[in-house]
Order: sequence, then structure tokens, then C-alpha cells
Amino acid sequence: RISFHTTAVGVPHMIKVSYFPDWRANGAEGPYRAAPSTMVVIPTQQDVVLQFHASPAEKAANVITIVTLLLLLGFGLYVRLRVNR
Repeated sequence: RISFHTTAVGVPHMIKVSYFPDWRANGAEGPYRAAPSTMVVIPTQQDVVLQFHASPAEKAANVITIVTLLLLLGFGLYVRLRVNR
């Protein structure tokens, strides 16, 4: 989350954070990609808040990763107990 207060409403502001499509701006238009590590917002209010929201695909991938790691851990414990008998 990035927030700032400005007196230059309507003037483009450069934000030195990598642009991702999942950034959302409240109180501004954009964000637009300016360079690989910068984005631009055009404030429509004096207080601007930029928030990063993970997409549904990213959330699903995180769940799949966690489930896979738990399954691998369970399988490893099963094999270890089986070998010890």
C-alpha cells in the first residue's frame, strides 16, 4: 500500500515502484506504466492511495502450492514411518 497527499491535483506523479496490473488507485487515474520500475498516477483528489490486490489466478496458485507442499510432507512422513517398521 502506498499513500500520499498532494497539492498538485491533475498533475502526473511518478511512483518509483514496479508496475503490475494488480495495482489499484483510489483518488487518482491510473496507474500507468512509465518504465519497468516506475508507474504514473494522475491525482483527482489531494489524498491518493495505491493498493496491490492479488488476482484470483494468483490466489488459486498460492492455494495449490500450499496443498502440494502439505501432500509432499505427508507422503514423506508416510514413507519414513513405513521404512522404520
